[in-house]
Amino acid sequence: MGRSKSIPLLMVLGLTGMFVGQLLFLLGIYLTNANLAAMFQPAVPVWSAFLAMISGVESPPKLTKSHGLAKILGILLAVIGAVTMTLGKLRSNSSEESWLVSGSSVGSHFLGCICLLGQTSSTAVYYIIQKKYIFNQPHSIWKTQPMAVTAWSYFFGAMFMALASLTYANQPEKFTSFSKEAFYCLVYAIVITSSMCYLLLSWCNMQVPSTVVTASWPLQALFCAILSFIFLGNSLQLLECFGGGFIVCGLAAVLWSNYKEEKN
Repeated sequence: MGRSKSIPLLMVLGLTGMFVGQLLFLLGIYLTNANLAAMFQPAVPVWSAFLAMISGVESPPKLTKSHGLAKILGILLAVIGAVTMTLGKLRSNSSEESWLVSGSSVGSHFLGCICLLGQTSSTAVYYIIQKKYIFNQPHSIWKTQPMAVTAWSYFFGAMFMALASLTYANQPEKFTSFSKEAFYCLVYAIVITSSMCYLLLSWCNMQVPSTVVTASWPLQALFCAILSFIFLGNSLQLLECFGGGFIVCGLAAVLWSNYKEEKN
């Protein structure tokens, strides 16, 4: 695949992974709340496993084999663990007003859930397309260049974001009215949680199956709880401990399954 012929593919990656996914995530939080948005994130590995199988990127796991069953159960266990940890944190922060619908009407809440569902599926689509049409293609010029793939995806994603920002062309205050603290958070989000993370995930996607890459997604909930305990002094709830154990066991099962598949 030549460089010019790969431009549409890179545009699709920028659209799905960088623009649509992040836009729907922000809309989802805006229409619902951060708690519900966190609960949707473990759906990414589920979408990835489903899309990988129906698109032919990965063969369906053989449930008659121990490693095939381990992959399915591992993904489900990691997802259950992440949801359990989220519920544990929500339970500790519960208030009289329901955390599910706080600050939003039923209609906007439902629309926010649709946005979050679209965000998780869009993220999964990004990694599946990347795997199938770039890293699995023997003649692709991008096959061994995860940094270039990420950079070009970001370039086209930024173009889509710039077009979307034209909505506020007549409201310049939208681009200037933020505090110094917000600026630091924005820089961290751009450099660390966005650029660096996408680069590392692209490199991992080049090395291992997409289902293994996204199976690590629920680890976010685990590390968030641990770091909150260490640096913020937040206590760990019993559900969070159980959930963390589920995540570790689930990820271990997926890794073992991948090892057995490669060995066979």
